[in-house]
Order: sequence, then C-alpha cells, then structure tokens
Amino acid sequence: MKIRLTESQYKRLLNEDDKSFLDGDVDFTNIDNKVTPVIAKIFMVLKNKHFEPSSDYLRMKTPIESQTFRKIAEELRTLTGYENDEVILLTHNYCTVLWENIKTTDDWKSLVGLPLEYYGKMNLPYSVNWSGYLSGYGDGSVSTYASSYENFQEKIQKDEVEIDYDNGVIDYDDRDINWERNYDYDYENLSEIEFDLDNIYFNG
Repeated sequence: MKIRLTESQYKRLLNEDDKSFLDGDVDFTNIDNKVTPVIAKIFMVLKNKHFEPSSDYLRMKTPIESQTFRKIAEELRTLTGYENDEVILLTHNYCTVLWENIKTTDDWKSLVGLPLEYYGKMNLPYSVNWSGYLSGYGDGSVSTYASSYENFQEKIQKDEVEIDYDNGVIDYDDRDINWERNYDYDYENLSEIEFDLDNIYFNG
C-alpha cells in the first residue's frame, strides 16, 4: 500500500528529530512526532470500535466542546493513560490529519512512521483590561412631601422619596475596589497584540 503525505507532513519528516514538535519547542513524555507501533495499534483499535471522527472541533475554541472529539479522547485516555496534552494531540491526528490513512488500511504497520501534527493549547501573554469600581459614602438627604412623621416614614419604606447628594466629601476605602473584566475590550483589541514567537508557551 502507498501512503500519500501532505507537503507539511513531508517537511516535518525532513526537518524534525524523532521526538520534538514545532522545531524542537515541544516535547512529550509518551509520544514522538511520528506514529510508533503502539500508536498505530491504538488508532486501529479506535477504528475497529467504530469511533468515526469529525472535524467540527477545528471551528471551536476548545476541542472538547465537540462531543465526537471528547468521546474519542476519553477512549484514547482509557487505552493509554497518557497525559491530557498527549491525548489531545493524538485525538486531533486520528480525527483529521491521519484519518484518510487510517480508514483505508487494515494493517497497523502501514501507519508506523507517519508524521504527527502538533495540536495543543498555545498561550501568549496579554494585558487583560479591567475596570475598578470604588464605593463610598457622602452627606445627603432623603426627601419627599408628607403630611405627618408617620406618612414620611411610610413613604421612605415604600421608596417614594428622592435621595439627594450634598456635594460634600466622599468617605471611601481605597482598599475596597470591585474589579470587573472588560471582555469586549479585550477581544476587540486582539488585532493590536504583539505576536512574538519567543513569548509563546504551551499546555493542554
């Protein structure tokens, strides 16, 4: 059987060693950057158990949001006991990168040596925007028109009053600030982020 490699797979075969991904930036404990006999057999077990993959996870922020991806990842974790980031990478390769090779063969040996594509959580430092809200107290008054003290008290209890501020000094504690994330601001300004490869770190 002939195995067709994509251009990116062929380049990885030429440029990378047997362990690392992304030009040596990422290493894993249990997996190499190519399909080993163990991984090949696991892929065939998944296929024989009728775990049909889907590429819908590629459109999601987190692959586990995909029910299909999650089921395959859980089964792969059960079979291997590998770390989460290793399971995610292997599930990705099973679902999309190598699926055409996997579904057209019954011989696990034909998969051995095929390059695995890196897929994992990349992180880049970013200054997250927050707004702080400081509360305090100042002199003011509660007022309304009333016919008696009892009527005035009754209107206060029913919120039928105006609360006025006397423009005096505000008593506050600057250690008691309520912070809130400005999510809209953060996402609207992603185009301004400085994309420095040296600052990227990996997990998941």
